[in-house]
Formats: sequence, C-alpha cells, structure tokens
Amino acid sequence: MSAAAPSTLVHQHITRLPNGDLVLRDRTTSVSHLFTPAQLLLFAAFDRDVRAGTFDPTTAVIPGGYELFQDLWSADADCAYQFAFYDAADGTHLVAGASIPVDLLVPDGIDMARVRSRYTPRQEDILYRVRFLRLRSGSSVSKSSKQRKERNASW
Repeated sequence: MSAAAPSTLVHQHITRLPNGDLVLRDRTTSVSHLFTPAQLLLFAAFDRDVRAGTFDPTTAVIPGGYELFQDLWSADADCAYQFAFYDAADGTHLVAGASIPVDLLVPDGIDMARVRSRYTPRQEDILYRVRFLRLRSGSSVSKSSKQRKERNASW
C-alpha cells in the first residue's frame, strides 16, 4: 500500500515568492529559474494530458519551458509530486511520482486575475488551435498584412 501524497509542497530546490512565482534552482549550475503562476498552470495541464495519454502533438503544443521545468523539478527525487517526462523527438513519456494538485502548485491567495483568461475554455481552445495551425502552416498575420500592403502599393 503506497503512502498518501502530502498536502503541502515539499521540494528541496524551490522558493515560492509572495506573488506566486516559483524559483527553481539548478543544483548543477547554481542558476535560478523563475516560473510564473500562468506557466505553472500550463505545465500542470500538459502533465495531466501526458499522464492521461490525451496529448496529441499534431493538434497541440508543448508549453514553452516545460522540458527545463520538468528537469529541474525532477532533481528532487524525494518530492512526492513529479511532472511527466516527455520527449518531443519521439513522443515517449515517463511518469514517475504523483500528479501535483493545482492548488499546491498555485495556492489560494495568489492574484489569479494575472493568470486567468478573459475567454471561456471553449474560446481558449479555439484560439489555441488557430494559433497552432498558423504556426504549423508558417503563416502569420504580419505576413498577410505585408502582402496586402504590397498589393495595395502596386495599384
């Protein structure tokens, strides 16, 4: 029978700032890295998708900085909570440790107005997919604006 996961966040390399940011110290280089509550929520959502087997790299993206964050986090092997390792090159993943409850990662009292979107989850999903498809196709708003300006200038 496995022990229950702790109800507090205990991690050797973390410092939590009053605004909810987490600072993770790289034990090999002594460099500190700051992660905002918004990033932490993205990392937690990605971790849930990887654990559930629902992450699809053809329709979704990996949150920027996840690989570094996961590597720094996993340096404390004694922490009950771990983030899934994901290799973008071949899609392999490894899950070790319990999934961290979001309220431990971004606790109550943090100014979530800085973090929450003004859009509904459905609108967020639509915007996310549109951005992903634009990135994937290599198109961008600035590219189409430039083409439109060139056409108008040639008239």
